Amino acid sequence: MTKITIGIVGYGRFGALLETIVQEHCPSAQLKIFSLDQAIDKKTFFSLEDTCSVDYLVLAVPIRSLVACLEQVQHLVSEHTTVIDVCSVKQFPKDQMLTILPPGGTIICSHPMFGPSTYNSKRLKSAPPLKNLKIVVELARGSEQRFNTVKAFCEKLGLQVIEMDAAQHDQMAAHFHFVSLSAASILKPLQLQKTDISTASADVLVEFLDMISTSESLLVDMYQFNPFCKQYLTMMKNSISEYLRLFE
Repeated sequence: MTKITIGIVGYGRFGALLETIVQEHCPSAQLKIFSLDQAIDKKTFFSLEDTCSVDYLVLAVPIRSLVACLEQVQHLVSEHTTVIDVCSVKQFPKDQMLTILPPGGTIICSHPMFGPSTYNSKRLKSAPPLKNLKIVVELARGSEQRFNTVKAFCEKLGLQVIEMDAAQHDQMAAHFHFVSLSAASILKPLQLQKTDISTASADVLVEFLDMISTSESLLVDMYQFNPFCKQYLTMMKNSISEYLRLFE
């Protein structure tokens, strides 16, 4: 039986998490990773050309780097390769993949609604690290069979697979993902800790801040590439202004 081949372009925090997931849950697959920061050893890290010569290619790069990445891989992927993005914004990556990648291949948009912090937190509690976490997916173009294979693999991991079109995702993500990340970014510097007299709600807040990982670049990318974020930033500004007026 021919081994499934999986390529990962990008080796940041999420790319490294994908490597762990594949190694633990799909050990029979041949995994190839391309990273500008890692030397090619042809064991773990491969050239971009080799990494693109796979059944499934995951583009684990920041949103701001996606177009440059697509322009590099467009002549290296065949119609037999399924290309999957994992950006936290969906309409922009979908449009760019459909425009830049050669016709004929399968394109899947995805947004894993978790990251290394959530994964490792569940692991520390001896819980199945992916069980009941969510991933949003959409078949942008191509093979239903390949799409169903990806969904089945995600479900086998314990993930809740949610099919949703890119525009609806971006509207919902601006409402909850952008707002929650923004709130965490504001509160993290306060270094809140549980105390002997903290309330149950305060403890939940501390747990939320411990679980969520903030990234200034991710927030800026979400704001720049998801048009729905602008209205929520305005709403947050107004809310903070109303709060500050209490003390005038």
